[in-house]
Amino acid sequence: DYDAVPLLNGNTYNISWQTGVRHGLVSMRPGKNNTHVQHMLFQLSTGPVSAGASAVTGVGTGVGTGVSVTGVSMSSTTAGSQPHLNCIMNLVGGVSARALSKATLFRHPDQAGALLACVPDDSAQAALLFDCQQGSEVQRLTCLSLGQKEILHARHFHYNGEHFIGALTETNLGIFKWT
Repeated sequence: DYDAVPLLNGNTYNISWQTGVRHGLVSMRPGKNNTHVQHMLFQLSTGPVSAGASAVTGVGTGVGTGVSVTGVSMSSTTAGSQPHLNCIMNLVGGVSARALSKATLFRHPDQAGALLACVPDDSAQAALLFDCQQGSEVQRLTCLSLGQKEILHARHFHYNGEHFIGALTETNLGIFKWT
């Protein structure tokens, strides 16, 4: 049986995991305490936790426009070995996010151990590709040539030795090939 271990409360709408490296990308909509979409890169750990300790550490690190995560409530755990999250990086997006918007976290095709995040961004009318080592935006993927402005869902996939990102709009699918 699975037992619930509440780790993060907030206006979250997306999660993407890379299980081999225990990293997750959690996306949060803007709210009264955050003016921009926040994409927080976490590392999942387990170990002994003292009673009343925070299950999330490192929250508040701002990358991009310098907006930090505030208003995120963190659970307290009971003593024992429990999962906990370490916030490695906060990637800052635009000022709005659609309900169906989905980001993806994946291994860098050319750099062993490095991660990339691809996050749809309504304000940019693109999917933003972030280098998770540096916290910097490395590319904007747009579907404007398909007559579409907003990308709703981005997903990395590997096919026939090549790396791709599929970008889903309301009516089209755009495919981007890693070169």
